[in-house]
Amino acid sequence: MTPFAPLFVAALLAPAQADAPLTWKLKTGDVFYAKSVNSMKQTVEVLGNKMDQEQDQTTFHKYTVKAAGKDGYVIEQVVLKSEVDGNLPGTSDIAKKMKGVTLTYTMTPKFEVTKVGGYDKFIDTLVGDDAAAKKQVAAMISEDTLKTGVSDLFGLTPAKAVKVGDTWTKDTKLAMGPVGDFKMTAEYKYAAAAAAGDKVTWTAKATYSAPKAGGDGPFTITKGSLKSDKFEGDFVFDSKAGRMKSATTRVHFAGKLTVSVMDMEIEMALDQNLTTTTTLSDKNLADD
Repeated sequence: MTPFAPLFVAALLAPAQADAPLTWKLKTGDVFYAKSVNSMKQTVEVLGNKMDQEQDQTTFHKYTVKAAGKDGYVIEQVVLKSEVDGNLPGTSDIAKKMKGVTLTYTMTPKFEVTKVGGYDKFIDTLVGDDAAAKKQVAAMISEDTLKTGVSDLFGLTPAKAVKVGDTWTKDTKLAMGPVGDFKMTAEYKYAAAAAAGDKVTWTAKATYSAPKAGGDGPFTITKGSLKSDKFEGDFVFDSKAGRMKSATTRVHFAGKLTVSVMDMEIEMALDQNLTTTTTLSDKNLADD
């Protein structure tokens, strides 16, 4: 027998690797919790002046599945606590007002968000009856921004069972309010299977789009040329429980924007790093 024969025989006798169903298993009444940490560092240069800005926001959510079936899902999201640290003015006060905010997301079976319930009340909670402030905050925290966040939590998994090494793609976007958005084509790879969870990694090609004219934000981007050299992340999924365990996104982009403020156009250079890490649990993480 050749030296390779035992290896060949072992390969024939080894059990075939089973496909893993990286699929959410949600039923009406399920409750789980999430802790999301968003870290932003950016350098803004305007009229020769550079400003280094940073912000860390930690938000704790409670999720309740209000409905689950063949037509999709209705999931309630409650903000249990939100904390902000950094040098961006006004954000700490807004974070404190978010406690108790309740939003309801209606989603298709593929976790595409079709409706955000409670959005108007959410904006009212943050700014009260100030009509001008409502328009500005709504531009910065739009329904699209909220939809993206929830879709990125629930909609990363493949449409079918996969085995280690398999890949799949998804078109999505990063909504950035009055700054515009990045449209992305992401490729996911089932990187490893382990008792602690199935690991999936991903990278994306992103294309920037400036916002449409006539927005209600505190400023208007008339044109821009932002480019990203890093759009990547990973997540760990518990296929047995049918639940995400953790997810991380890392983004870097830079470029120039032309900003219109009070009928005056100003060129601004922007260099930004974003990191978001979300951890899910059956227990209330805000109590830790």
